[in-house]
Amino acid sequence: MAKVVLCLSVFALFNSVVGVSDFCFGCRDTSDADGKDDCQAQTEGMHGLHYTYKTEYRNNSDGFLEKYGTNPLVHDCRQYHQYGMTHCCIEELERLGTIQSYIRGCCDGKNFSIEASKIPRLKFISDNNQTLCAYYENKGLVMCATMCDGNFCNGPSLAESVHMYSVGLLVFCSILLALYMT
Repeated sequence: MAKVVLCLSVFALFNSVVGVSDFCFGCRDTSDADGKDDCQAQTEGMHGLHYTYKTEYRNNSDGFLEKYGTNPLVHDCRQYHQYGMTHCCIEELERLGTIQSYIRGCCDGKNFSIEASKIPRLKFISDNNQTLCAYYENKGLVMCATMCDGNFCNGPSLAESVHMYSVGLLVFCSILLALYMT
């Protein structure tokens, strides 16, 4: 029984480590009009890059960068880690129902297009991939920000990553059961 408790403790500790985003998608739009909203709507390229990074390169950052580092959608955030920019973000500014700005990139969760101090609610943003919106009265803008941890988490998610996590969990539980039975 002690083996099971020890294994569960190690598993819980491993999964509680805060993630860091080495790579984020990077793009921007200044409109939501068709043909001018690639960053918002045309996500096939993002899906392909994320899939390639996870499956072909198996999270090998250097190998991936060698081939895809010049792709404008790939932002290498490692150079910004020293400044606290360890998250991926999506930032959206809207006025009267029209997108004024839509940005994907690396962030620190404190500095946005509008100073966080001017929109006090932004201090409550967390890296749980939930969107936080606030109204900026002085400019008549609604600002929404989403922050997440994990490579390319600010783009389309991969169904196979959920599948792989499920397979890993199944294998882990099988090992635990085998230990418990011995």
